Amino acid sequence: MIDGIVFQLTVNDDIMATIYDGDVIIFTLTISYPDAIESRYHNISIDERIAEAKERYEAGELSEEEYSREVEDLEKEKIEVKSIKIGVKGKPWIESVEFLTMKGEKWTLLKWKLITLDYSPEGDVVELSGDENLYAEVAVDPEYIMKKIPEGEYAVKARISGLESNAVAIKVIHKESKEDLENRLGRTARYHILKGNIDKAKKAIDGILSVAPGSILGWILMAELYERMNELDKALDALKKAREEFYRQNPDFWEPPRYIDTKITRLEIKKTMEGEGERE
Repeated sequence: MIDGIVFQLTVNDDIMATIYDGDVIIFTLTISYPDAIESRYHNISIDERIAEAKERYEAGELSEEEYSREVEDLEKEKIEVKSIKIGVKGKPWIESVEFLTMKGEKWTLLKWKLITLDYSPEGDVVELSGDENLYAEVAVDPEYIMKKIPEGEYAVKARISGLESNAVAIKVIHKESKEDLENRLGRTARYHILKGNIDKAKKAIDGILSVAPGSILGWILMAELYERMNELDKALDALKKAREEFYRQNPDFWEPPRYIDTKITRLEIKKTMEGEGERE
C-alpha cells in the first residue's frame, strides 16, 4: 500500500446510519491520492521557474553556465510522482471492490445484494497518480433490507487492490419512523429515480411533500423524476417551485440558488433543442 492514498467510505452521506423500513442504504466510496496531487503541483511550479530562467537566459540576463546550473538545481527539487493501479483487468474496477462486515472479531465478505448506481471513471484497471479520483455509489434496495437483513448493528468497510477504507456503522430497525423523514425519503426517491422505478420514486417524493409542502429537496427530486419521464414542462415547473421556496425560506440570503438556476437553464436548453429536432 502506498502512503498518502485516502479511501473514504460513507453510508447515506455519513459514517453511521439508522435504517428503518422503506429506507435505502447507499454506500459512497471515494479513493484519492492527495500526496500525488501535491507532488504534481510542486513539479509544475518547478517547470514554471525553469521557463522563467530560460526567458532570462534568452534575454541575456544569465550566462549559459548560470542557466544550466540553475536548471540543474531546479530539476533536483522535483518530486517523484508515484502511482498505484487499482482494479483487475477484464472487468469494471467497481466490481473488484469487496465489502466486508465484522463477524465476531473477524472481517468477512458482506453477503448483501449490492446494486451499483454510479461510478467513475469507467474502465477496469485505473492508474491513480494524482490526476483523477475514483468515485462510486453502491446501494441496497429497501425491499431487500426489509426481507433479508435482520435487525441489528453492522460494521462495514470496503477493500480493493490492497487498499481498505474506514468502517461505517449501520443499525437496522424493522419499523416505520418519521425521524429525519425528508432526507430519508429523499435518498429513497433518488435511488428509485436512478433505477427507473417511477411509481416508487413518485410515492417517496409525494411522502416528502405531504409532510413538508415547501421542501426544496422534494421539488428538486420531482423535477428529476419528470425529466426522467421526459416531461420537461412539468420538470421546469417543479424547479421553479423549488426556486420560489428557496427565496421564500431565505429572504435575506445574498446569493441566488445557483444549483437550481443551473438546472433550470440546462432543462430550458434541452427543451429548445428537442423542439428544434422535432421541427426538422
